[in-house]
Amino acid sequence: MKKNYLNLNNPIRLFIFISSAIFVIEFGIMLFLQYFILHPSLMVNLIDSLVLILVLYPVFYYFIFKPLVKQNHELNSSKILIELKNVKYEAILASIIDGMVVVDKNKKIIFFNKIAESLTGWLSGEVLGEDILDIIKIKKGENDFISKDINPINIILSSKENNYIVNNDLFIENINKKTFPVSISVTPVINKNEIIGGIFMFRDISKEKEIEKAKSDFISITSHQLKTPPTAIKLLTERLLDKKIGKLSKKQKEYFDDIRNSNQKMIDLINVFLNISKIELGVFSFNLEKKKVVYIIQDILKELDYLVVRKDLSLKFSPKIDDIEVIIDESLFRIVVSNIIMNSINYTKRGGSIDIDCFISYKGQLTGGVSSKEDSFMIIVSDNGYGIPDEDKSKIFSKFFRSENARKVKTDGTGLGLYIVKSILEHSSGSIWFTSKENVGSVFYISIPLYGMKEKNIS
Repeated sequence: MKKNYLNLNNPIRLFIFISSAIFVIEFGIMLFLQYFILHPSLMVNLIDSLVLILVLYPVFYYFIFKPLVKQNHELNSSKILIELKNVKYEAILASIIDGMVVVDKNKKIIFFNKIAESLTGWLSGEVLGEDILDIIKIKKGENDFISKDINPINIILSSKENNYIVNNDLFIENINKKTFPVSISVTPVINKNEIIGGIFMFRDISKEKEIEKAKSDFISITSHQLKTPPTAIKLLTERLLDKKIGKLSKKQKEYFDDIRNSNQKMIDLINVFLNISKIELGVFSFNLEKKKVVYIIQDILKELDYLVVRKDLSLKFSPKIDDIEVIIDESLFRIVVSNIIMNSINYTKRGGSIDIDCFISYKGQLTGGVSSKEDSFMIIVSDNGYGIPDEDKSKIFSKFFRSENARKVKTDGTGLGLYIVKSILEHSSGSIWFTSKENVGSVFYISIPLYGMKEKNIS
């Protein structure tokens, strides 16, 4: 392969070539004039020119030409790096698995990735420079478009704070008028404390919604199939014990009492497992209403009074508030409170004592060693029962866990009560904690925000 010695891309070769060319041309001109005009002073000029070239060209090269070449090289390198970064960032943005749309502060689209094209049916070239609200049509249901004032994109761009919006209950209509459920997130783009645009991310969650419906259907069918037989047994047994079909002998009544009690345990166990399934499948629904919570606690205590009497326990309920109303799901609230009180009844010795209190704990107030993060409605259940061993305290809210001393006292427990209680409270913005000492007793603290239960996603 022949080398190209006239390759002038190299700055040194270019300099030598230009210098040589100038010298040859100037030298030729001088010789021509010397030969034809025979002017003696021209030889002196020729020598002066040669000296000038030999002195000035190195100066020109090192102090002017070389720095210019270096600067040009650095500029080219910077340009190449910028182009590489742009290609890299575009590749990253284009490969994101969610639809991504970037807009300026006037809601004009400046980036539209491939997934956004696939989901909406629009091509990037068709939408660049267009108003995003004309392209991404958001619905709050399958038929109703949301108004511009509650459009999450408008809210973010008009906000003066660095907020973001996440919503899993909206729909988008694509170019073919097809509507599909989406999970969206909108975040502002901020430069020097000024919002200069926004990033709109969205994902088709049709499959997740189908799975969610399948879970809900499964729970509904299972609930019906499992609960129908024992419920029928319960009703028939009640009729027999109420002497609807005639008087029963003492022995027969004992048998039917055993049937009723065992059947009730089966119903309770089915309810426990259905609640566990709802929690783990993520279909725990909330029916929130404003309720007088103290009255509900009093009602629960009336239902459990026969157990208190049976064990000759002293139970005191001393609420510091009476008429307070809190937004709750009453059925879930009852599960939480009755489970904690039942535990105190079951694991307190005959003749022992249980104290129940409720009050408002204000933000920053210390209760049971925990500082309230917000104004909360507190329920405290304390007893002088068997307590919880230190080695078991970290596992007490685990599924199916029962401490050794609890198993000795009550052999037929499921180990699911506290797990269910904690799960319900975690899913409704509440919390639970405890203090306990073995053979001294336990204190359980239930906290519900004063604004009420609120459905909360648990990741």
